Amino acid sequence: MKIKWPWLKEATRKKAQHAGLRNRVAEMKMARAARGLIHKDNPSLSVIIHSFNHRENIVPMIRSLERIPTIEELIISEDGSLDGSLEEWLRHLEKPNHFLIRSNDIHEMRSYDRAIGLARAPIFCLLQDDDVFCGTPWVEPVLALFAKYPKLAIVGGNLASGRISPHFPDGLYGKDITSRDPEIDIPFRFVESAAFGPFFMRKDVYRELGGFDYSMSQPGHNCINTDSEICYRAWDRGYAVGLAHIPFDRSSIKGGSHIFSKDSRDIDATIRTRKIISDKYDSSFKDIHDKVCRANERLVPIAEAQLL
Repeated sequence: MKIKWPWLKEATRKKAQHAGLRNRVAEMKMARAARGLIHKDNPSLSVIIHSFNHRENIVPMIRSLERIPTIEELIISEDGSLDGSLEEWLRHLEKPNHFLIRSNDIHEMRSYDRAIGLARAPIFCLLQDDDVFCGTPWVEPVLALFAKYPKLAIVGGNLASGRISPHFPDGLYGKDITSRDPEIDIPFRFVESAAFGPFFMRKDVYRELGGFDYSMSQPGHNCINTDSEICYRAWDRGYAVGLAHIPFDRSSIKGGSHIFSKDSRDIDATIRTRKIISDKYDSSFKDIHDKVCRANERLVPIAEAQLL
């Protein structure tokens, strides 16, 4: 039948278009149901990745994370990449608990903070898009540490973590962790502070502490020492911070902060943020260090643990 009225012709076209879309949505739902892909209102662990110009590492990251069933929620905080990272993430975020937040170069601290607000798990883990994962188990042992130590608020895994206060012994302490919990098979020790990332934290403690201190960084600038500051704040409020041996590597891909953030601003920011930390915690540093030493007395040397 020939349609005489233009408005009726347009209505018919739209009706057919909507019917086609409904069919596609129904097929998508059936395909997800067949794969057992159901949205989890209460995931056990939320992983948050700050993304900025490391497109080549996206597929390896996705494949590695998919092999870890404990990771039940993945949130990408895409911070204005120019290398096609946004489009690459969208091609692979296909599960109900996959989310993506888009921002415009506000940098890690603010980007993470927005994503943490979206996370639904009791523990979140902050990663960066240039992380290259190790082959050894790293998620389950850390979650076991949280389960055993109720006051453990933060567990870092960046082996370049170190002390930034002259009140503490000099040097890094991530490269040579010689202790562990006698019941949990991962090198571990309590520390004054840990660095991004991986950076596990209890979400309720993050809320209680008020989140990251925005005065540590301007939008678009490196969040130097932001991780250390919240660690000191956790100790100051009666919580604990630990460092686990998670031998991540950094990608050889040159992008992100390797290109865009290495300038004199980093030096200025380091000086300024160390002063902020000193002003806030100078009277607490000795007490924090004493708490760390007492907490480490509960651990055993790795060689001894292997005999248990």
